[in-house]
Amino acid sequence: MKGIAFTELRELVARDHGAAVAERIIAASLLEPAAARAPAGACDRDELARLVRALAELSGEDAPGILRELGRALFERLAACYAGFVHDLDLPLDVLEHLESRIHFEVGELHPDAALPIFESTRHAPDRLTLVYRSPHPLPDFAEGFMLGCADHFGVQFHIARTVVREEEGGAIRFELTCESTTE
Repeated sequence: MKGIAFTELRELVARDHGAAVAERIIAASLLEPAAARAPAGACDRDELARLVRALAELSGEDAPGILRELGRALFERLAACYAGFVHDLDLPLDVLEHLESRIHFEVGELHPDAALPIFESTRHAPDRLTLVYRSPHPLPDFAEGFMLGCADHFGVQFHIARTVVREEEGGAIRFELTCESTTE
């Protein structure tokens, strides 16, 4: 995972808990501060897990909830970085349906060494989408948070049903998304 996830986590912690807590989770995670702060550098799954565990211990929050909030924050960051892509599509499910072919394609072009998950999409109706998420290092709570961030961005609510398809390495999670309503 590129350093953008680390940067977003640090900013999320600083916003919600203060800069001192952000620095304490870095120290508690045994990351080298200089390496951890490189925005374009890699932040692997184990480092992210250590950061999330340290935050959970310091804040009393649960790790899955932290990962969901991180996914939400990352969607907003990517929506800003890829504003044309997000604004070219009318519906939040359109964005998620084309996540693999458009955003992951662009990220892969910019960062060929990025280990991106795979999202296979099936559109059932304008308000229903299935995403099958595959990753050798699965973070389904993070992926779900990313989807919720998309809903937040468009001012809608999603109902998300999550099913484990395979549990072994390279496991797959099926997300059934229904766009329930538009907030006014």
